[in-house]
Amino acid sequence: YLPGDYPYAPADSMVVMIISSAAEKEFYHGSRLYVDSLRLVQVPGPCGRITNLRVGYNDKERVELRWNNTGTPDRWEIQYGESGFHIGWGTTLYVSDSSKLIVDLLPATIYDFYVRGLCGSSAATPWVSISHTTESESEPPAGIGVMADGEVLIYPNPSNGRIVVDCGDAAVVRVRIYTADGRMIYERASAGKMTEFDLPGTGYYMVEILTPQGILRKRVANMGK
Repeated sequence: YLPGDYPYAPADSMVVMIISSAAEKEFYHGSRLYVDSLRLVQVPGPCGRITNLRVGYNDKERVELRWNNTGTPDRWEIQYGESGFHIGWGTTLYVSDSSKLIVDLLPATIYDFYVRGLCGSSAATPWVSISHTTESESEPPAGIGVMADGEVLIYPNPSNGRIVVDCGDAAVVRVRIYTADGRMIYERASAGKMTEFDLPGTGYYMVEILTPQGILRKRVANMGK
């Protein structure tokens, strides 16, 4: 029978008990009871389940995870680590959106990523996992503090708090800047040949430039004034 035929309630676990009267009379001792067509139906809760876990853009140090959810979890839990790690021993993150940019990874390394949805204090979807290998370490571009890719330049690097993105005549669609923990602080459509950005504090930032040919990325350092 399907759950709609009888009352039911959600539970973390279930015990199926089969009771027989065979032990009441000595004549029936040792008899067998056969059960046919026993069906267990899992009723989806508000957490639903995670579908289409995938990797968005990535490089040697960052991986963007994206996924869909059939329910409406309160938040999602991510655990990740080098391939083969056990859940509970990896790095744990909690997010409120169905995507996350994970940074500070090792180049040319296989990582396992696990994601599940959380509802309330105890309900959760099953874990869903994906493995991904980060890109290899590449040679740094020629020059000091300048990234050149065709006609696109980013300088100075290290900076004193302000950087210049010089697009020249390149067809730049969008410029984004991320903090070291993956938080986007600037997003601007290309408005001209040269754009200046003020970095809010000392540390490392990732500059991402979208062009029709692909995405250019460069890590820059703000050393302060």
